[in-house]
Amino acid sequence: MSQGYLYINVIDENQQPIQDAFITIYDEDNNIYKPSTKIINTKTYVVLPSPNISHSLSSTSTTRPYSIYTVVVRHPSYHTELVEGVQIFSESTSVLAIPMKLKNEEPLRINHTLINDHHLYTGGSSNA
Repeated sequence: MSQGYLYINVIDENQQPIQDAFITIYDEDNNIYKPSTKIINTKTYVVLPSPNISHSLSSTSTTRPYSIYTVVVRHPSYHTELVEGVQIFSESTSVLAIPMKLKNEEPLRINHTLINDHHLYTGGSSNA
């Protein structure tokens, strides 16, 4: 298995950086790949397993050319953000900006975002 990169930027609704958010990354089988990690700054860079780059370059490959992850971001002052379907290609950096909504006096809620399959993938095996 090769590797790809995920650059996560946690911001508020006004595009301002949010300090001290916690990020957990789950693999496609819902196993925790990266346990909850506190982001000291506002950005984090993660190395993740991904299929070999040859699957991205071949028009005849039946293997999905990227790995899929779910990213959950938590912060005590903001609603939780769950981003499902994050795509990681080999030898590439995926950028994920996560705008968080301030809780104010509202009860906690989870905002769910789903990223659909990439146009390069038309079906077949999901294994590398």
